[in-house]
Amino acid sequence: KTPLTAILGFSDILTIKQNLTEEEIKEYSGYIYKEALRLKAMSGKLMELAQIGEENVKNEIVDVGEIVSEVIQSEQIVLGKQDIKINKNLISAKIWADKDLMKSVFYNILDNAGKATAAGGTIDVYMLNDKDSVVIHVQDYGAGIPKEEAEKVMEPFYMVDKSRSRKHGGAGLGLALCKKIVEISGGNIMIDSDTGKGCRVAVTLPLYQKN
Repeated sequence: KTPLTAILGFSDILTIKQNLTEEEIKEYSGYIYKEALRLKAMSGKLMELAQIGEENVKNEIVDVGEIVSEVIQSEQIVLGKQDIKINKNLISAKIWADKDLMKSVFYNILDNAGKATAAGGTIDVYMLNDKDSVVIHVQDYGAGIPKEEAEKVMEPFYMVDKSRSRKHGGAGLGLALCKKIVEISGGNIMIDSDTGKGCRVAVTLPLYQKN
């Protein structure tokens, strides 16, 4: 409801208030536009969250190392404008998953890491084999979040820093989607963080086994 409340509020001001300056009209219109974009993003995320289920998943044998590499390549272009560097140490690892959904997981995670990282900072992405699984770690060195909040950030609509999420157009749904996609793929996602120590997201996925 929050974006809609803001849209209605600023629309009301534009309709009722007399003698608005050009600067005020521009400012209020800008708020309406930004909140409308946020509402659009939230609606899209809600649709994704509602529709993801076994019947909508198109699994195939994919190399998660290649998926992560493609995502890093795209994200580096965006983050490069802020002089943020992504260090990577990837390996080849075949999994049974929906490639497009898995891409969205790592786009979400790297996007969050980028938002937490100051200009000139770095993000580390590395992969490890763990018996019958592969673990993909994404580590940022930003402000971090309190330990007691770490698990809650994967709940739909939960936001630790609401002001920062509004600034970046967040709806508090990205990590909830990631968790659901990873679990559908037979894996799990964990967050290790504390205030002032950055944040590490670990995605564990089962390796593809031939029957």
